[in-house]
Amino acid sequence: MMMERRLGLLLLLLSGEISFFYGFTVARTASGAPDFRPAYYGARCLLQHHNPYKVSELEGVYRADGLDFPSDPVQRQVATVNMYLPTGYLFIAPFALLPYGTALVIWLILLAGVFFLAAFLMWDVGRSFAPAVSLFLICIVLANSEVLFAGGNPSGIVVSLCVVAVWCFLRDRFVPAGILCMAVSLAIKPHDTGLIWLYLLLAGGVYRKRALQTLAVSVLLALPAIL
Repeated sequence: MMMERRLGLLLLLLSGEISFFYGFTVARTASGAPDFRPAYYGARCLLQHHNPYKVSELEGVYRADGLDFPSDPVQRQVATVNMYLPTGYLFIAPFALLPYGTALVIWLILLAGVFFLAAFLMWDVGRSFAPAVSLFLICIVLANSEVLFAGGNPSGIVVSLCVVAVWCFLRDRFVPAGILCMAVSLAIKPHDTGLIWLYLLLAGGVYRKRALQTLAVSVLLALPAIL
Protein backbone atom coordinates (compact mmCIF):
# COMPACT_ATOMS: atom_id res chain seq x y z
CA MET A 1 0.00 0.00 0.00
CA MET A 2 2.78 2.44 0.91
CA MET A 3 4.71 1.57 -2.25
CA GLU A 4 1.62 2.17 -4.42
CA ARG A 5 1.05 5.49 -2.71
CA ARG A 6 4.62 6.60 -3.34
CA LEU A 7 4.51 5.46 -6.95
CA GLY A 8 1.24 7.30 -7.50
CA LEU A 9 2.63 10.47 -5.96
CA LEU A 10 5.72 10.22 -8.18
CA LEU A 11 3.59 9.86 -11.31
CA LEU A 12 1.48 12.84 -10.30
CA LEU A 13 4.56 15.00 -9.78
CA LEU A 14 6.15 13.94 -13.06
CA SER A 15 2.92 14.62 -14.96
CA GLY A 16 2.56 18.02 -13.34
CA GLU A 17 6.17 19.00 -14.02
CA ILE A 18 5.62 18.59 -17.76
CA SER A 19 2.93 21.28 -17.74
CA PHE A 20 4.54 23.52 -15.15
CA PHE A 21 7.97 23.94 -16.73
CA TYR A 22 6.58 24.41 -20.23
CA GLY A 23 3.90 26.84 -19.01
CA PHE A 24 6.39 28.68 -16.78
CA THR A 25 8.72 29.21 -19.74
CA VAL A 26 5.90 30.62 -21.87
CA ALA A 27 4.60 32.81 -19.04
CA ARG A 28 8.00 34.46 -18.65
CA THR A 29 7.97 35.69 -22.25
CA ALA A 30 6.86 39.22 -23.13
CA SER A 31 3.42 38.02 -24.29
CA GLY A 32 2.97 35.44 -21.52
CA ALA A 33 0.60 35.33 -18.54
CA PRO A 34 -2.29 37.12 -20.30
CA ASP A 35 -4.70 36.07 -17.55
CA PHE A 36 -2.56 37.16 -14.60
CA ARG A 37 -1.61 40.54 -16.08
CA PRO A 38 -5.13 42.12 -15.93
CA ALA A 39 -5.62 40.90 -12.36
CA TYR A 40 -2.23 42.26 -11.33
CA TYR A 41 -2.71 45.67 -12.93
CA GLY A 42 -6.28 45.94 -11.75
CA ALA A 43 -5.10 45.50 -8.17
CA ARG A 44 -2.18 47.85 -8.80
CA CYS A 45 -4.60 50.45 -10.12
CA LEU A 46 -6.69 50.16 -6.97
CA LEU A 47 -3.64 50.46 -4.72
CA GLN A 48 -2.77 53.71 -6.47
CA HIS A 49 -6.23 55.04 -5.58
CA HIS A 50 -7.59 54.78 -9.12
CA ASN A 51 -10.67 53.00 -10.42
CA PRO A 52 -9.75 49.63 -11.99
CA TYR A 53 -13.18 49.47 -13.62
CA LYS A 54 -12.49 52.64 -15.61
CA VAL A 55 -10.49 51.89 -18.76
CA SER A 56 -8.70 55.24 -18.97
CA GLU A 57 -7.39 54.98 -15.41
CA LEU A 58 -6.36 51.35 -15.88
CA GLU A 59 -4.48 52.28 -19.07
CA GLY A 60 -2.61 54.92 -17.11
CA VAL A 61 -1.27 52.31 -14.71
CA TYR A 62 -0.10 50.15 -17.60
CA ARG A 63 1.72 53.08 -19.18
CA ALA A 64 3.25 54.13 -15.87
CA ASP A 65 5.03 50.78 -15.89
CA GLY A 66 6.33 51.47 -19.37
CA LEU A 67 3.96 49.12 -21.17
CA ASP A 68 2.52 49.91 -24.57
CA PHE A 69 -1.17 49.23 -24.62
CA PRO A 70 -2.11 46.62 -27.24
CA SER A 71 -3.57 48.05 -30.44
CA ASP A 72 -5.33 44.83 -31.41
CA PRO A 73 -9.02 45.16 -30.35
CA VAL A 74 -9.20 41.63 -28.93
CA GLN A 75 -5.98 41.94 -26.90
CA ARG A 76 -7.04 45.41 -25.78
CA GLN A 77 -10.34 44.04 -24.51
CA VAL A 78 -8.57 41.24 -22.62
CA ALA A 79 -6.31 43.79 -20.94
CA THR A 80 -9.00 46.33 -20.04
CA VAL A 81 -12.18 44.40 -19.30
CA ASN A 82 -12.09 43.89 -15.55
CA MET A 83 -13.69 40.61 -14.50
CA TYR A 84 -12.82 40.67 -10.81
CA LEU A 85 -14.99 41.76 -7.94
CA PRO A 86 -13.56 44.02 -5.21
CA THR A 87 -13.33 40.97 -2.94
CA GLY A 88 -10.90 39.34 -5.36
CA TYR A 89 -8.47 42.23 -5.14
CA LEU A 90 -8.09 41.68 -1.42
CA PHE A 91 -5.98 38.60 -2.24
CA ILE A 92 -4.32 39.83 -5.44
CA ALA A 93 -3.23 43.16 -3.93
CA PRO A 94 -0.19 41.72 -2.06
CA PHE A 95 1.23 40.59 -5.40
CA ALA A 96 0.56 44.01 -6.93
CA LEU A 97 2.89 45.56 -4.36
CA LEU A 98 5.78 43.71 -6.02
CA PRO A 99 7.37 44.31 -9.44
CA TYR A 100 5.51 42.42 -12.14
CA GLY A 101 8.26 39.87 -12.84
CA THR A 102 8.70 38.96 -9.17
CA ALA A 103 4.95 38.82 -8.59
CA LEU A 104 4.48 36.52 -11.58
CA VAL A 105 7.11 34.03 -10.41
CA ILE A 106 5.65 33.86 -6.89
CA TRP A 107 2.14 33.60 -8.33
CA LEU A 108 3.08 30.68 -10.61
CA ILE A 109 4.79 28.84 -7.75
CA LEU A 110 1.68 29.30 -5.58
CA LEU A 111 -0.53 28.22 -8.47
CA ALA A 112 1.54 25.07 -9.02
CA GLY A 113 1.53 24.24 -5.30
CA VAL A 114 -2.23 24.42 -4.76
CA PHE A 115 -2.93 22.79 -8.14
CA PHE A 116 -0.74 19.78 -7.38
CA LEU A 117 -2.18 19.55 -3.87
CA ALA A 118 -5.71 19.53 -5.27
CA ALA A 119 -4.76 16.82 -7.77
CA PHE A 120 -3.28 14.67 -5.01
CA LEU A 121 -6.36 15.07 -2.83
CA MET A 122 -8.61 14.15 -5.76
CA TRP A 123 -6.56 10.99 -6.20
CA ASP A 124 -6.77 10.32 -2.46
CA VAL A 125 -10.56 10.20 -2.75
CA GLY A 126 -10.68 8.46 -6.13
CA ARG A 127 -8.30 5.64 -5.22
CA SER A 128 -10.81 4.42 -2.65
CA PHE A 129 -13.01 3.40 -5.59
CA ALA A 130 -10.76 2.95 -8.64
CA PRO A 131 -7.10 3.68 -7.83
CA ALA A 132 -5.59 2.94 -11.25
CA VAL A 133 -8.28 4.71 -13.28
CA SER A 134 -8.35 7.80 -11.07
CA LEU A 135 -4.55 8.05 -11.14
CA PHE A 136 -4.48 7.70 -14.92
CA LEU A 137 -7.13 10.39 -15.46
CA ILE A 138 -5.56 12.86 -13.04
CA CYS A 139 -2.13 12.36 -14.63
CA ILE A 140 -3.64 13.17 -18.04
CA VAL A 141 -5.14 16.38 -16.63
CA LEU A 142 -1.85 17.39 -15.00
CA ALA A 143 0.22 16.69 -18.11
CA ASN A 144 -2.09 18.81 -20.27
CA SER A 145 -2.46 21.88 -18.07
CA GLU A 146 0.34 23.97 -19.57
CA VAL A 147 -2.16 26.63 -20.68
CA LEU A 148 -3.09 27.21 -17.04
CA PHE A 149 0.50 28.04 -16.09
CA ALA A 150 1.29 29.90 -19.32
CA GLY A 151 -1.67 32.19 -18.69
CA GLY A 152 -1.34 32.38 -14.91
CA ASN A 153 -5.12 32.26 -14.66
CA PRO A 154 -6.41 32.91 -11.11
CA SER A 155 -9.08 30.30 -11.80
CA GLY A 156 -6.40 27.67 -11.26
CA ILE A 157 -5.99 28.77 -7.65
CA VAL A 158 -9.71 29.30 -7.15
CA VAL A 159 -10.74 25.84 -8.35
CA SER A 160 -7.83 24.17 -6.53
CA LEU A 161 -8.83 25.80 -3.24
CA CYS A 162 -12.38 24.57 -3.80
CA VAL A 163 -11.10 21.00 -4.30
CA VAL A 164 -9.02 21.24 -1.11
CA ALA A 165 -12.07 22.47 0.79
CA VAL A 166 -14.29 19.66 -0.47
CA TRP A 167 -11.66 17.10 0.52
CA CYS A 168 -11.54 18.58 4.04
CA PHE A 169 -15.33 18.34 4.31
CA LEU A 170 -15.53 14.81 2.90
CA ARG A 171 -12.75 13.50 5.14
CA ASP A 172 -13.81 15.66 8.10
CA ARG A 173 -10.18 16.71 8.57
CA PHE A 174 -8.64 20.19 8.79
CA VAL A 175 -12.17 21.61 8.62
CA PRO A 176 -11.22 25.21 9.56
CA ALA A 177 -8.66 25.22 6.75
CA GLY A 178 -11.29 23.87 4.38
CA ILE A 179 -13.74 26.61 5.35
CA LEU A 180 -11.08 29.26 4.76
CA CYS A 181 -10.12 27.77 1.39
CA MET A 182 -13.72 27.71 0.21
CA ALA A 183 -14.30 31.28 1.47
CA VAL A 184 -11.22 32.61 -0.36
CA SER A 185 -12.27 30.73 -3.48
CA LEU A 186 -15.72 32.32 -3.38
CA ALA A 187 -14.28 35.75 -2.70
CA ILE A 188 -11.99 35.73 -5.74
CA LYS A 189 -14.27 34.11 -8.33
CA PRO A 190 -17.69 33.15 -6.94
CA HIS A 191 -18.91 32.08 -10.40
CA ASP A 192 -16.27 29.32 -10.48
CA THR A 193 -17.14 27.67 -7.16
CA GLY A 194 -20.59 29.00 -6.33
CA LEU A 195 -22.39 25.90 -7.59
CA ILE A 196 -20.19 23.65 -5.42
CA TRP A 197 -21.08 25.78 -2.40
CA LEU A 198 -24.75 25.58 -3.38
CA TYR A 199 -24.55 21.78 -3.61
CA LEU A 200 -23.08 21.60 -0.10
CA LEU A 201 -25.88 23.85 1.14
CA LEU A 202 -28.59 21.69 -0.46
CA ALA A 203 -26.96 18.43 0.62
CA GLY A 204 -28.00 19.11 4.20
CA GLY A 205 -26.53 17.70 7.37
CA VAL A 206 -22.93 18.53 8.18
CA TYR A 207 -22.32 19.79 4.63
CA ARG A 208 -24.97 22.48 5.03
CA LYS A 209 -23.28 23.49 8.26
CA ARG A 210 -19.94 23.80 6.42
CA ALA A 211 -21.59 25.84 3.66
CA LEU A 212 -23.09 28.28 6.17
CA GLN A 213 -19.78 28.56 8.02
CA THR A 214 -18.09 29.30 4.72
CA LEU A 215 -20.68 31.95 3.94
CA ALA A 216 -20.03 33.65 7.27
CA VAL A 217 -16.27 33.75 6.65
CA SER A 218 -16.87 35.00 3.08
CA VAL A 219 -18.95 37.90 4.40
CA LEU A 220 -16.21 38.79 6.90
CA LEU A 221 -13.66 38.81 4.07
CA ALA A 222 -15.93 40.73 1.72
CA LEU A 223 -16.77 43.65 4.00
CA PRO A 224 -13.29 45.19 4.28
CA ALA A 225 -12.63 44.53 0.57
CA ILE A 226 -15.79 46.33 -0.51
CA LEU A 227 -15.22 49.19 1.92
